[in-house]
Formats: sequence, structure tokens, C-alpha cells
Amino acid sequence: LAWGARGPRFKSGHPDLSRQGATASLLCRFSRSWVGRYTYSFSAPGVSAPVANRQSLTALNRILKLALGQLSPKLGDVSANLAKHLDWIDQARARGAQLMVFPELSLTGYYLMDLVHDVAIEARAGDPVFDRLLAASADIDVVFGFIERDARQRLYYASAYLSRGAVLHVHRKLYPVTYGMFDDGRFVGAGSSARAFDAPAGRAGIMICEDGWHMSVPYLLWQDGADLLLWTNASPGRGLGEPG
Repeated sequence: LAWGARGPRFKSGHPDLSRQGATASLLCRFSRSWVGRYTYSFSAPGVSAPVANRQSLTALNRILKLALGQLSPKLGDVSANLAKHLDWIDQARARGAQLMVFPELSLTGYYLMDLVHDVAIEARAGDPVFDRLLAASADIDVVFGFIERDARQRLYYASAYLSRGAVLHVHRKLYPVTYGMFDDGRFVGAGSSARAFDAPAGRAGIMICEDGWHMSVPYLLWQDGADLLLWTNASPGRGLGEPG
């Protein structure tokens, strides 16, 4: 499967955006390497990057081996889901993966409603659950989804990027879904920023499910220099054999 994505055109007087109407493009080639996991390579044509860090596009001109952890978590059972995360991270590491990506709310399951208070963790060293995943990220990068509790006890749908035993970035879902069967806005708050960050594979950005349907989010990440967009999602399911 091969596809190309061309970034939106823009005009700006900012000194780092020296070419008005400049575009950025990224070509991705995917190949299935084993069940549920893929390897892919990036090639970046010679275009001007949208921010000062223009070397990041060139840096992506190499192979990144990626593992996708498409698991069915047990709803509200953080301990069981953590054990599965650690096992799958070990398997990905053994197969030579450099980055392991889990879905939205992979640590808790999706349709939590008032369970959010029971399963929330803090995105920092010292939290017992977070510490286990930080240790697992010593030699493989990990992205996973969870309910974050901040210092003011507010709750968010969040995804963290861990690398070399440290937290590189935490993204809070900007658009908790509140339509149809979904009522997430009753139980969690909305994030307030979309920021790119520097990862070993290049400058990256994270979106969670509904975020990606709002063009402002990928656009802001691209404007902030993101060449790699990690878009995780989850949804309640029926008839799949396991709750989650």
C-alpha cells in the first residue's frame, strides 16, 4: 500500500516560514511483517519544512519499524491491561521494533463512563503504573492510551509517548465525543493544546480519535513541524468475544 499526503498551503510573515504558499509532503510505504504489526519507511521529497526545524524531514528518510498493539482491553482492569501491554512490548522488542503504538485508552478500555475516577493515573515518574511502562520504554519507544489525572484532579483521555525511560509528550484529547451513543464530555475534560515534539524518529504529533476529524488539529501539528502523525482511536464494540 503506498500513499502520499500533501500538507495544506499557508501564508505567513513569520521568519521561519520563508516561502509563502510552501507545502510539505510525506510518502509512506507500508508492508505487513506479522499479524497486527507493520514496518514502514518514510521518504521525504526535497521541500521546505513549515518551521525552523527543516532537517526533520530529511531525518525521516530511513526505515522505522513499528509495532501496532491492536488489543482488546478488559474494561476498567488496569492491572490486566498493563500486563498485556508489557507482554506485547516484550514481543515487539524481540522482533526488532523501534516504536510500539497502542490504541486510545488501551490501558483501561473505552466506554468507561463513571469508572474514569477509578482507573485514572498520573503521567509522571512515581505513579506505580506509569513507572512500569517507563521502565519498559528503555530500549523501545511506546505510545499508549489512558485516563490522566492532573495535579488539580481533572481527568482527560490522554496518550503518552515514552522513550528511553522518559516521558517525551502527553497529548490530551481535544474533542471528547458527545453525540449519538457517546457522552464522554460528562466524565472527562477537553485538552487545550496541540503540540509537536521531538522523537527519535523525527518531529511527531499525536491525535486521539475525534481530534483527527477536526482539520485544525493536524494543521496545527504540521505548523509546529510534525512530520509523523500518530492517530490512535478506539470505540465500544459488540459481539467480539471480550468486553473492552
